[in-house]
Amino acid sequence: MNSSMEMKQLIIQNIRNDIQSRNPIFINLALQCVANIGDKEMATAFTNEIPRLLISGFVKNSKFKFLSFFFSFYRDTIDPVKQSAALCLLRLHRTSPESLQLNTEWTARIIHLLNDQHLGVATSAVSLIDALVKRNPEEYKGCVNLAVSRLSRIVTSSYTDFQDYTYYFVPAPWLCVKLLRLLQNYPPPDDPSVRSRLNECLDTILNKAQEPLKSKKVQHSNARNAVLFEAINLIIHMDCESSLLVRACNQLGQFLQNRETNLRYLALESMCLLAASEFSHDAVKKHQETVINALKVPIYSVINN
Repeated sequence: MNSSMEMKQLIIQNIRNDIQSRNPIFINLALQCVANIGDKEMATAFTNEIPRLLISGFVKNSKFKFLSFFFSFYRDTIDPVKQSAALCLLRLHRTSPESLQLNTEWTARIIHLLNDQHLGVATSAVSLIDALVKRNPEEYKGCVNLAVSRLSRIVTSSYTDFQDYTYYFVPAPWLCVKLLRLLQNYPPPDDPSVRSRLNECLDTILNKAQEPLKSKKVQHSNARNAVLFEAINLIIHMDCESSLLVRACNQLGQFLQNRETNLRYLALESMCLLAASEFSHDAVKKHQETVINALKVPIYSVINN
C-alpha cells in the first residue's frame, strides 16, 4: 500500500491506539504488526513510541504509570512488551535505518538493558545493540563494560546469572554467543580491570572445553561449541593476548582431528584467521601436517577451506 493511501493512515492510527493502550496483549500484537510490515512509514510513525516501550515498559501517556511503583508484581506483563519492542526496533533498523532516528538521550538506558534479569529482554537487547553499534559505535561504546560484566556473571565458576536457565548444562548459551559477538565490534578494553575480567571469561570458556562432556546429547556439545567458537573468534579479534591465542590454536588443533566434519570445517576456518596473528604463528605451524591431511578427506567443504 502506498503511504498516501487513506487505508495505510488508518492502519497506523489503529496500531498507535493499541500501543498506547493498557493491555499488554494489544501492545505486543501491535509491535508484531509493525515489525511484519517493517517499511519506511512504520519506522517514521513509531520512531518515538517504540523506544519508550523498550526503556520503560510503558507508554509515556499511559494511565498506568503508577504501576512502576509495583514493578516487581507486573514483571511478567512488562518483560514480553520490552522484548517485543527490542525485536521490533531491530526489524525497523534493518529495513529502514535512515527513517529510524533514536534519541541520544535513550542510549544509556538501551545499553542498560544488558543487565535486565529477563533472559528474553537481555537477549533481544544484545541483538538490537549489536545492530546499533555497527551504525554508530562511538555512541554505544558504553556497552563494552556491561557486556563483559554480564558475560562474567554467566560463564565464570561462581556465576550468579540465569542459574535456573541452562540448555543441556550450558548456561544461557545464546546470550553468551551474542555478548561475545557484540564485543567483537570494539578493540580490547582499555580499562585493565575490564580487560582482566574479559580474559578470565575467555580463559574459563577454554577450560570448560577441556572438561568431559556432561551429556551424550548432541544439543550439549553444540551449545558448548557455539560458545567456544565465538570466544575463539573474539580472541582472534583482540589479537593481543599471546597465551589465549596459543590456547585457542591448540583447541582448534584438537577439533581438526575430530571425526565430526562440521567441527573440522569450523576449526579450519578459525585457524585461517589465527594464522595471521604474529603471536600464534608458531602454534599454527604445529598443526600444519593435520591441515595438509585434511586435503585428502573426500569432503569438498573441508578441502576448499
